[in-house]
Amino acid sequence: MTSRIRERAQQGKSLHAGKVHREDSALWKAAKRFFREPWAILIRNLGYPYTGNDRWSRERIVKDILKLAVRGQDLLTSGIYRSQKDLTSAAARKFGSWKNALAAAGIRIPVPAPGLEGHKEAHKMAHTSRDQEKLLIRARRIRVRIQALEKALVREDECSKILNLLAGSRGAMDRLMVEILEGHIRFHVADPDGATTTDRTRATEELIAFVRGQFR
Repeated sequence: MTSRIRERAQQGKSLHAGKVHREDSALWKAAKRFFREPWAILIRNLGYPYTGNDRWSRERIVKDILKLAVRGQDLLTSGIYRSQKDLTSAAARKFGSWKNALAAAGIRIPVPAPGLEGHKEAHKMAHTSRDQEKLLIRARRIRVRIQALEKALVREDECSKILNLLAGSRGAMDRLMVEILEGHIRFHVADPDGATTTDRTRATEELIAFVRGQFR
């Protein structure tokens, strides 16, 4: 296999990963199967220079993170490293870690406060701290919709398009309001001291159902 790579180099052909993948897929697949290191490292270990084409800049990484956030992607679960392997790897290269890249994109990572006082503070703001990422994602969706509405007004688009954007913006705001109202009811009304009863729980669920119904 390495002899095929050397032969390719002697013929003056490119050793860039994309070129090899397109021109000699059998060689590419065999190398991926038998060598654990990335293609660039394999080529360098064989004594050939490899500069590659790093398409990931810090700006692009931040932009892609924000796109995922707007789409509602959970950026803090371990699954993100599988579903967004290229992005998380690039973030580790450019920022040192995925969490550093999230911070650069303005995504706050909640840190639990230690001790009893920290526990009390966490309880007071539990429904916003616990769901902060989800609430921020909804807020960013509202921002994107409002920006689209503003552009449509500047372009003097058709009324039907503007009305659809208005309806979408209102719907996004209503959904955010429901999330915050539900958390407020659960943590500050139904269970302010951490104790509930069956009747109180049932009344809480009825109130939440009513609130949700009002904003559909």
